[in-house]
Amino acid sequence: MDIRVLRLSENAILPSSGSHLSAGFDLFSAYDMVIPAKSKGVVETDIAIELPEGCCARIASQTELTLEYGVEAGGGVIGIENSRLGIPSGFIQSFGKIIFDKTW
Repeated sequence: MDIRVLRLSENAILPSSGSHLSAGFDLFSAYDMVIPAKSKGVVETDIAIELPEGCCARIASQTELTLEYGVEAGGGVIGIENSRLGIPSGFIQSFGKIIFDKTW
């Protein structure tokens, strides 16, 4: 499947695949962020994706993220309306008792 990705800012990090066996791609926050315990925040990727007609994308958590940090990432289905170009952003919700610090 051919998926095209466009950087919308110099902060954007292109999606990557952990291995050739991976079912999906890893997305990255374009900005440093801290999610306090028992809180939530929006994650901006600063990328746009173009999918083949009739396809959609979905944001979901990795098991390690939930187990290690007690946070759940999501964003639902990225619907591509009219132009086939979607801008994925998601959310992170902390269910844990620690601060999730993505400032590395």
